[in-house]
Amino acid sequence: MNRAIPLWIIVGAMLSASAAQAQPEPEPEDLQQQLTEAVLDGNETALLQLIRKSAGRQELFALSDDSFVFEMKAAETLAALTPISAADRKVIRQTELSLLHQTDNEGVVQDLLYGLLRSEVDDDTDPSVAIALADALYDDIRRNFNDGIVRHGEGVSGEKFRVVAETAASMLRAAGDPGRVAFFKQMLTRAHVSFDESVEVAATATDGVTSVNEVVPKTIPARHDTLKRLLTSLCVILVFSLLMAIVWRIKALRHS
Repeated sequence: MNRAIPLWIIVGAMLSASAAQAQPEPEPEDLQQQLTEAVLDGNETALLQLIRKSAGRQELFALSDDSFVFEMKAAETLAALTPISAADRKVIRQTELSLLHQTDNEGVVQDLLYGLLRSEVDDDTDPSVAIALADALYDDIRRNFNDGIVRHGEGVSGEKFRVVAETAASMLRAAGDPGRVAFFKQMLTRAHVSFDESVEVAATATDGVTSVNEVVPKTIPARHDTLKRLLTSLCVILVFSLLMAIVWRIKALRHS
């Protein structure tokens, strides 16, 4: 004979299941704090958990835009992430691409490209598949691309693709797996750099001499210059206001 299950057990189980399914989204302030702690601590597990949701990725982009230190640490931690599933690989890849398009910092560009190129192809990947993956990644990098960085306080265009070639050339020299070799060679081919030229590109990467663009780099507006002009204008206004206040005070004392 079956014994009846007490009602309070059934109700408790239902409430527990509902609570587990309806976990509230973190408040913006909590999300910001969690992201800041995960990035500055280099906590890869926590960062991956946060960027799996769109809100986490958007907050990461906003914090990166506001803080140079956060942006540098975010790029470094993203590049070190190891995906445990195809879904995680897609999330990490898209986050790195979005931040790559947003940033104008050369160090951040280098870290993000290293992460993208390192994780795009696994060992033992068929060379033909690796070439297709290289084409897809190169096209995604080029799509709506802001190809400018800030160097010595001045914005310079055409530099991100130079870093693409330098990073691929450096990684090609260390590659031994046929699939990875094919991948890096195809990235260089798309960047219009031959295998022989890639050796020179890798050797001069730190000098910033070689450019993969035929267009001569030109100066582009930099947000740092805009801030400098804004601060200068504010200082002029404040000094003028102070002088006017002093003149008004002197006139008031004379008439008193």
